[in-house]
Amino acid sequence: MYLGLLSSRAQDYFGIYTEIYDVIDFVALNDGVGHLYVWNGFTSTTRDVLLGNNAINWAPNMGTWNGGAIQSDEAVDMSRFLDGYLHLGMKVSPESTEDFKIGLKDQSDNGWIVNFTASEEPYGFVRDGEWHRLVIPLLEFVPENAGGTDMSAETLQKTTIFFFLVGNVTVSLDEIYYSTSDELLELSTSSAFARTKTLSFFPNPAGNVLFIEGGNPGDRFLIYTTRGQQVDQSVLRNETLDLSHLEKGVYVVKLVSGESIRSGLLMKKQ
Repeated sequence: MYLGLLSSRAQDYFGIYTEIYDVIDFVALNDGVGHLYVWNGFTSTTRDVLLGNNAINWAPNMGTWNGGAIQSDEAVDMSRFLDGYLHLGMKVSPESTEDFKIGLKDQSDNGWIVNFTASEEPYGFVRDGEWHRLVIPLLEFVPENAGGTDMSAETLQKTTIFFFLVGNVTVSLDEIYYSTSDELLELSTSSAFARTKTLSFFPNPAGNVLFIEGGNPGDRFLIYTTRGQQVDQSVLRNETLDLSHLEKGVYVVKLVSGESIRSGLLMKKQ
C-alpha cells in the first residue's frame, strides 16, 4: 500500500491509502518516511476491502482512547487542495454508536476535523455496516480545538498528518485520497489490484545500471522519490537502464505498459 501522490492529470490527486488506478504517483507507506500508526485500544479486525487487496479495519477496546493516523516524518505541501476535497471510503458497524472524528494536522500540531455523531452523520454517511464513499470539502473542516488556527494555504504547506480518526468505533477505511475535484474516480473498471503487479529488476541495491525483467520496447519507466516527486522518466529501448544520474537513496519505480503497471522500491547505492 502507498501513501501520497502528485498527478500530472488535469485533476490533481494526493493518495493517502488507495489502490485506484488513476492515482498513479505515490509515496511509499512504511518506507521510513510515511507511517500508519495505531494507538491505544484499536486492534485489527477481519479484512474487509472496498477495492483491491488492502484496507484499514479497526475495532476499539472499549474504555480506552482509540485512534489511528497516516502521517509523514517530513512536511508535505498540500496547499493546492485548500479548495479541494477529501475522498474517503468508510464503513462503520451499526453497533458503534459513539462519536468519532476524522481530520488532518500540520507540523505545528494545528488540527482540523469533521465530527461524526450518532444523531447527525454528515455527507450522507450511515452507520449501517455498508461501505460509503464520502466527498468532504477541505474548507468545511473546522479547527480541532476551540480558538484554534483556521485552515489556510500557509498551514497546509506543512502538512504531516494526512488523515487521522479518533473514536471508539468499529470502522473500515479504504480509498482515501485528496483531489481538486469532487468527482469520484471509477472503481468498477480494470481495478488497480488487477492492473498493478510487482516489478522485477536487478541488482537491488543498484549501481549505475539496472536490468528490467519482462519489459518491452516503448514501455515507460518512471522514478520517484519517496515523497512523490518524479525525478526521471524514460522509454525502454532494451532491458537495461542508466541510473548514473541518480543520487544515492531509496526510490519508487514504476513500469507502465499500456494499462498495466508494475512497481517496486529501488535502492541506489552509489
